[in-house]
Amino acid sequence: MKNTFRATLNKEDFVIWERLQFKRSRLMPTLITALMFIVFSAYYLIAEKNFTLIIAMVIAFVVCGAYFLYVYNVGIEKKVEKYLAADAQYLSPCEITIDENTVEYRNMPMMNEAGIINVYPYSVIRAIYETENYFYFNVGFELKILPKRDIPDGMKQQVFNYIKQNANYFFIK
Repeated sequence: MKNTFRATLNKEDFVIWERLQFKRSRLMPTLITALMFIVFSAYYLIAEKNFTLIIAMVIAFVVCGAYFLYVYNVGIEKKVEKYLAADAQYLSPCEITIDENTVEYRNMPMMNEAGIINVYPYSVIRAIYETENYFYFNVGFELKILPKRDIPDGMKQQVFNYIKQNANYFFIK
């Protein structure tokens, strides 16, 4: 059975995705590097009574922390504004149809605009990520966002079941 409903994305939906990607791609290597700094600093402090490396570590942590806060708060906003300005159709309303085999996105064009229909069989969707408030369909280099708030209550359970039954489905926090 096909479930069809309308969805409208906003800038914040894209910002949330970019922040999630930022955390998943850059946070862990940075934490591992910080842990290595702490271990080496503790060794030099205990073995050689050398405070120089601890001072360097504190400065490095402050610089890295400031950089991450800037990128996380300002850099991601600018990145999203840039690609939303490049294509206004990211924020245009669309009609989404989900069934047991495919996910279909159909934009709702304004007067004198071309309509675009994207049909994605689950076999070509590289990954489906679920978070608390969203589903993300990763198709090649393209990302389709489905806010859970836009799925009508009467369809939610069936849509969730169709999406979650796929082998490429992941729940992430």
